[in-house]
Amino acid sequence: MGDLRNWIVSLGSLGPLVFIVIYIVAVAAAIPGSALTVTAGALFGSVLGADAVTKGLTRGEVPWVLVGALAGIAVVLFVLVRFAREKL
Repeated sequence: MGDLRNWIVSLGSLGPLVFIVIYIVAVAAAIPGSALTVTAGALFGSVLGADAVTKGLTRGEVPWVLVGALAGIAVVLFVLVRFAREKL
């Protein structure tokens, strides 16, 4: 984490944007974000750190929510079609 922190600090104003991208990848890879969340607060302060974490978490999580919703819809349709065939 120390090297990552030094690298992000060296990016200056692009640091929060790069951190958001790293957080998106971590969420998509199902890596626990507690260490990254604490690092965001230490790097950017509480307000900007919370903003970066919220943006990264939301953008990393939305595709998985959509996949879950679509899978749920597919299961419900499968069950309904099967039920309709049995009853008709």
